[in-house]
Amino acid sequence: MFVTQHKCKITGLLAVLFLLINTTVASTPRLNDDGPSIKDQIAAVFERTSSSTTEEHFTAILDECERISALPDIHVSQSEYLATLTAWSYRRRGECRFVAAEAMFTESESLTEGTEALFLNAVEDFSAAIEGNNKPERCYRYRAMAACALGELEKAISDFTEAIALDPEHFSSFFNRAELYLATDDFQLAINDYNVVLEENSADLQALTGRAHALSGLNRLDEAMKDYTAVMILQSNDPVAIINRGDCFYAMGEFDLALADYKKSISIEPTPDNCRRAAWLTATCPVSKFHEPDYSVEMAQRALELGGETPDVLDTLAASHASNGDFESATESQLRAIEIFESGLPTSVVSGDELQQRLTLYESERPFRTTMSESTGTETGLDR
Repeated sequence: MFVTQHKCKITGLLAVLFLLINTTVASTPRLNDDGPSIKDQIAAVFERTSSSTTEEHFTAILDECERISALPDIHVSQSEYLATLTAWSYRRRGECRFVAAEAMFTESESLTEGTEALFLNAVEDFSAAIEGNNKPERCYRYRAMAACALGELEKAISDFTEAIALDPEHFSSFFNRAELYLATDDFQLAINDYNVVLEENSADLQALTGRAHALSGLNRLDEAMKDYTAVMILQSNDPVAIINRGDCFYAMGEFDLALADYKKSISIEPTPDNCRRAAWLTATCPVSKFHEPDYSVEMAQRALELGGETPDVLDTLAASHASNGDFESATESQLRAIEIFESGLPTSVVSGDELQQRLTLYESERPFRTTMSESTGTETGLDR
């Protein structure tokens, strides 16, 4: 989750510069005998800044700045002020566009053509504001978040890096860049940024969770376990925090502790994730004493009820049926998992090859079991 700041107010710099040009420019030529002077026109534009709040307002100010700047006999100081006002207006319009695009993105839960266009327009505005040197650190942050929404993660990382260079005390930039490093599997770089955030606030739940994920990615499971446990202490009834620690136990081969965490998470709030994990472990664990075929089928069916048909849930249901000796139902569920996977929606982490391999097992009336791994204690099937 990105940390944003949408509340903006007119900077005192514009007012100071406005007073400056009024004192340094004694008079300016009028356009005609009846028209307002350039100074008066600039004053009128400045007055509009205090009540401007929408994209349309800032577009109108930009149009006026462009028109006045092209007038003959304009004083240098007036041109400079208009350039400053123009950069400020680009930034403010960019923020309006970003907020609108973000709201559309959240509502639709996808990047529609209209939302994409609005984000791109916001990026153009922030770029113009950066060129005009109007709060560039803020513009870089917003441009980075827009780039992320557009799927341009490397650009987003670059802009957050620029923002940090200009404002190293803005810790949300470190957090946001850490999230991007985590998403691109640059685990050590993510850890470095999470560390900066945690030095400022050691109880930051999102940073602790993110660092734990990054540590897990580097197979530094003991360190990850400490962070996951810290999150649980700070947020004891959060089922997601408990799932995360359970996944870490699972990766370490501590199946009893993993299952205990999954069951605890389910007792707080059953979700597709914790039910599926409990089902997967009790159906496919390489250690037979953890097999609970009836419970596995029950939890897989519960995950299906809560989250609907996805390749991952159906794959787990098939494994549960196979573990319970019901290979006909296992084959049926696996075929359905493959059908949905091949449709492309919804997306899943399980691969098509894995689904086909397990289907072959069930058609041969054999259950699927995970295998132990020297590096983590078991394969990372639960991360699906």
